Amino acid sequence: MQQTKNTQDEVTVHEFLSQVKEILLFLKRLCTLYFRELGKRKAIHVFLLLCAIAGALSFIFHPIKKYEATASYKYDSPAGKLYGEMLDKVNGLIQTHSYTQLHQYIHLPLQQLESIQKIEAKNIYGSPLSDDMTNSKDKIFYISVTSSNATVFDSLGTVLENYLNNNISVRETLQRETEEFTQGILYRKKALTMLDSATSAYIKSMNRNTSPSSLLPANASQFNISQIFDEGKNITQEIVDMQSFLNDRRIVKLQEPFMASANPVQSSKLKIILLAVACFVAASLIIIFISVFFIKKKYASQ
Repeated sequence: MQQTKNTQDEVTVHEFLSQVKEILLFLKRLCTLYFRELGKRKAIHVFLLLCAIAGALSFIFHPIKKYEATASYKYDSPAGKLYGEMLDKVNGLIQTHSYTQLHQYIHLPLQQLESIQKIEAKNIYGSPLSDDMTNSKDKIFYISVTSSNATVFDSLGTVLENYLNNNISVRETLQRETEEFTQGILYRKKALTMLDSATSAYIKSMNRNTSPSSLLPANASQFNISQIFDEGKNITQEIVDMQSFLNDRRIVKLQEPFMASANPVQSSKLKIILLAVACFVAASLIIIFISVFFIKKKYASQ
């Protein structure tokens, strides 16, 4: 049994090496054909090479202006996936150059909108926000923008914040939480009033050395004044937090604004050179393929 298994393994390895050898042989023949056809049409390929070199030098010495910046946002609810989908729609309009339609949602001058090249939103883990299904306590996400105009970042952070807060689901959540917080503040203020009354009655009963008020427990010795003060402090903080939300009713809030560098981001020279080489090879392959195809077709017709 063991010998049979070893034999099968050897056959598998032999087949794999044979396939690798065939692939390498095919690539060798392809390169031979490529360089042979390259030599037959030197003028055309020299012209393509000069075009590739000129293009690379143009991008190196006269690069396209590109500014990049990232802003962070914090949200309370709903899920971050909603905001990721909203920003994906914005990016879709940018990629299709639908700036007039985009202007209805992102209130910036058309000239600035046309300078935006890409918008991406990611969660705190670096994954696309539109795919975010986590329930992380750290409800933070990041928006990265690429633009040919640095001035677009001056107000873009606030404009995107307004856009994200203007969603129907966000507005419904805002209305619901506003009503809940308003009622919650009223309830907690009544609780504070009761605590103040109980504390005041207890202090008076202790000063007069009389029986406790009906507002106090039956056994006055069990009345913990320190615990009452702590409870009152917690309720007061809850009221402050709720009132803070009502004073600034935003579900999505800008945390760190966009800060673009004064100088545009430049692509790596090596990347530009490799791209120029790839373009030259692709163009020459197309010319060789067309030439060989027509030659074969000509001989076949004869």
